Parts: sequence; C-alpha cells; structure tokens
Amino acid sequence: MVSVNIVSFGDSFTFGNELPGDNPGPSKVTWAGKIADKINCNYECRAEGGNSNSAITRSVIDWLAHKEESNDSMAMIMWTFPGRYEYMFNHDNAWHNVTPWEADPNIDVLKKQYKNFDEETYKENKEKLEKIKGTPIEFHAKSHFEHIDSHEYASFMAMKEILLTQNTLHYYNVPYMCCFAHNSIFNLSPGNTLIYSLLDQSRWFQFDNNQGFMQWAEAQGFKFGSTHPLEDAHEEAAKLMSAWILDNY
Repeated sequence: MVSVNIVSFGDSFTFGNELPGDNPGPSKVTWAGKIADKINCNYECRAEGGNSNSAITRSVIDWLAHKEESNDSMAMIMWTFPGRYEYMFNHDNAWHNVTPWEADPNIDVLKKQYKNFDEETYKENKEKLEKIKGTPIEFHAKSHFEHIDSHEYASFMAMKEILLTQNTLHYYNVPYMCCFAHNSIFNLSPGNTLIYSLLDQSRWFQFDNNQGFMQWAEAQGFKFGSTHPLEDAHEEAAKLMSAWILDNY
C-alpha cells in the first residue's frame, strides 16, 4: 500500500532547478512532485541543488530523527554524481558541499558545461562561485581534488552513503524508492563490488540500459535548460516511476 506522504531527497534534479517554481523553490513539477500528484499523496521536498550523496544521506537521517512514528511516509531518493562531498567547516560551523567547481571557482569553466545558455542560471552560478573564492572551502577543494579524488574512491564513498541510508530506512521500516541521476555513481572495481552487492535492488527504479535520469532524458531527446532536463522529461519519468511504485507497493 502506498504511503500518505512522499518525501523526496536529492540534488538539483529533485529540487527542480530550471523548472517552474524553482525560485525560491523547491519546484513542485519535478519527477517526485509529479509522482505524488499522480498517486494522490502529500508532498515534501528535502532536496537541495548541489547536494552530494553524503548530504543526501544526512538529510534522510535528519528527517528520520525528527519524523513522528505515526507519520506514514515514503522516501524517494535520487542519488547524485560521485565526486561531490559534504563537510562541516570550522570557519562558519556549517555544512558545505564540495565539488570540482569549488576547486576552480571560475564561471567560464562551469559555463562550458552548459547544454544551453541561460542568463538567470549563469548569474546564480557566478554569484555562488564568487562567494567561495578565497574561503576555506576553495582551499580544501583544491587540495582534495588534486591529491585524493578518483572515480574509484568517489564511487566507493557514494555507495557507502547509499548502504547506510538503505539500512537505516530498513531498520525504521520506512518504504522507499531509489534512483540515480547518472550511472557513473557505480564504479564496480574489485573493492567496490561487495558494497554494490549489498544494495537492495528491489527498491531501485532503473531506466533502460541502466541509465541515470540525466542520461535517459538526453537519450530520449528531451529539452534541457543549461544543465537540467526540463519539465517534459520529469513528466515522462514520473509516469514510469509511479507505475513502478504501484506495482511494487
């Protein structure tokens, strides 16, 4: 039986960047918001743009820590790219996500990743990167991505976060569905294969050919904003996912 409430977790694909209602957001026309509408559930979004997988895990655990036992909810999680990390910094005693963009906070570098130029997105990204320059976040990011990061390491760290989240949700008997933005999250090197085998695949929705949401939207020819699939892709994904939920719950 499907729960009364749907609570979503993820990054900008779940928050709804570049979708109607994203400023201040979150948008209600994301894949998760549309699923809630299709199966007549209340909807709450706890995703944030730029979230790392560790930030997603922390947001799920924080939600569970404050969730009332009588609150009948289903968690929907879209895991993000590997190579994003979250740390609490001493200079402001706050959590921050660290990505390659913080290691080189240059808007012209980021702009090269745009599929389509959007002035509003450009201004938002530029303002965010300007705030990072010269801070401990930039210094830490430069050191991390120069000396530590690799695809194998990033995937290992991401799958540890996923496994922790899965086991915590199982422990509290909370129904959930997982999916992912990009399949690069799974680098199945020998050291990572065991963790991958522990993931409960029965709780995962997957697009064809093991594609992530972004890859699937691109392969299907859906329109993009600067870096995000637009509403038509979310609508079609929600149709597929809601059918999966009704079949599995």
